[in-house]
Amino acid sequence: EEAQEARVREAAQKARSRLIRTVMHDLRSPLLSIRAVAASFNRRGGHTPLSALRTEVGAIETCAGLMENIVSDMLDVERIEAGKLD
Repeated sequence: EEAQEARVREAAQKARSRLIRTVMHDLRSPLLSIRAVAASFNRRGGHTPLSALRTEVGAIETCAGLMENIVSDMLDVERIEAGKLD
């Protein structure tokens, strides 16, 4: 009985570790895109055409939305584990 419980706990911990690694990777991609857009703004200074600004701000919004969805999903996982998901 105890050995079975220990195996279940170990499997759950491994699954959680894999999930965290995946989430961190998925968050890194949009963060890198946001950083690249910010660096582009800095390189150009105040000489950026409005159309380019709109495109780049749109990219930031898209990346932020992806990150928000990932965080929301992780919070849902935590609620499920705690038995509190409505």
